[in-house]
Amino acid sequence: MSSAALTVVKSTQSFTLEFIGSTADPCLTRGYLESSPQVQLVGNSFFFNYSQSKNANDFKFLKLFFDKLGVGSTFAFSSGKYSNINTGSVLSWDGQFTLRGKTGAYNQYLYFSGLSGTSGITAGIYDRNLFTTPLQFTAVTGATATLLVNKSPDIDPLNFTYLGIYGSDYSFEEYLQVNNSTLNQKRILIKNVLKLNDGTEVIYIDPTVSITNENLYFQPSIVDIYMRGILSPDDINYDETLNGVLRISNTYPGIYTQLLEKQNKQQYLLRELLNPPYPINYYWYPNTTLVNFGSSDIEAYTFGSYVFSTIYHFVYDTVRVPLFSTSAILDVPTVSGEKIYNTILIDGNDVATINFNVNNNATGKNFKIDLSDARNINMTISAYTDYACSVPMTKNYRINGTPGREGAAFIYYSDRPNSLQSVYLKLARETTMVLTIVIS
Repeated sequence: MSSAALTVVKSTQSFTLEFIGSTADPCLTRGYLESSPQVQLVGNSFFFNYSQSKNANDFKFLKLFFDKLGVGSTFAFSSGKYSNINTGSVLSWDGQFTLRGKTGAYNQYLYFSGLSGTSGITAGIYDRNLFTTPLQFTAVTGATATLLVNKSPDIDPLNFTYLGIYGSDYSFEEYLQVNNSTLNQKRILIKNVLKLNDGTEVIYIDPTVSITNENLYFQPSIVDIYMRGILSPDDINYDETLNGVLRISNTYPGIYTQLLEKQNKQQYLLRELLNPPYPINYYWYPNTTLVNFGSSDIEAYTFGSYVFSTIYHFVYDTVRVPLFSTSAILDVPTVSGEKIYNTILIDGNDVATINFNVNNNATGKNFKIDLSDARNINMTISAYTDYACSVPMTKNYRINGTPGREGAAFIYYSDRPNSLQSVYLKLARETTMVLTIVIS
């Protein structure tokens, strides 16, 4: 895959943008959590677990906030209300913690010691579902940030949240470009994105990028988001984003197996469902915070959604076989080198062909090949209409991201006009192979 392949994956419009350089980091004083953690208190040690959250903005806040605090730093917690179902009383969480440890890609596992305001909190486990209002964290540090601010974001899906940005904090290489900017007219590397407690949205600009303060109020500014990957001209025109909410569903109406946000960061979880006890489909919606699929809110996102029935786990494995030579004197074989070649593993099986039967999938007629396994690193992939790989494909597919990195995938839309009966993927690294996909 060409390292220079930067393509637009999403665009949105705003009338209240502003570039701000080296300002006080707003996540420390204006950050906002919508989720509550599972809490365990032992002695004076608090263990917070946010891993069950389904809110992308909360994970981004936890990553930004606690990355700026070193172990031993003090910060405030407030606004948490916890209902005791046995007594009916409400416990208020307001005081100060000292950070003792953090782990997880999003700092979703946290270890604190109580400094103040914790005397009324007794040892035990506090259920995240019994927090009637979520705790909020604030801290005083000298941390600064460089930002693109959206002062008055519109309702979804016309805001930064809808763009599904993660940035370099999560090993994504994403860029933004504001089309009518005069002082910052370039592609700018993104560090992270966050929604603040007043509704303002901020994109954190990578600290290696220099920008100029610029006020774009009351100007119709189009923000384009770029990411590495290969798109056909047809697919660039589709209003689809790389990130979204993924619903994994039983084929029986109303029975949902899992609901995942940040689908490309969590798609490894799908491997646990390779052999479910019943047929399933995967429904994708371009959003990062939509949780309640029973409400009418979903209607705003269906125009950009799609369903696919199969996710294949792909590995381009490297095989090393020693080569031996025999001594004419001692007749003893010795290692003289090695033969290196590749093999294709689909769901753990060594194959050269995938057979995807559209007729067996009444709902989902699209499929996805997950390329994110680390063993695929440095592999190149391209799609063709013939086995000789002489005629490149131009329609109905996408290659997202970089093989071997989270989010990398080949997606084929079998339910669109002019879809093919056979697709050929040319794969190259130590050797070159062709994966044949037969669609019947």
